[in-house]
Amino acid sequence: MSDILGPILEVMDDEVDAFWCFVGIMDRVENNFQKDQNGVHTLLGRLSRLLRYYDPELTAHFAANGCENMFFCFRWVIINMKREFDYDSLQKLWE
Repeated sequence: MSDILGPILEVMDDEVDAFWCFVGIMDRVENNFQKDQNGVHTLLGRLSRLLRYYDPELTAHFAANGCENMFFCFRWVIINMKREFDYDSLQKLWE
């Protein structure tokens, strides 16, 4: 969760506002942090369907190599791509 809070604190001067912004984000993604991980599985399913629509060839490649569950995208979904981009790019993406 600090991966999500860190960038918020960087751009917000008021800690109270940063806290409530963080609360709002966590309310939106709370299902990702349930024990059954139902929220994450739902998002990975959506990602899989999008990929199947936009790039059937890549989808077939994943299926042929046992990657159709999209678990390699788990971290992307949990922390909103925070560790995949440099800080400036992340700010643009989150904006």
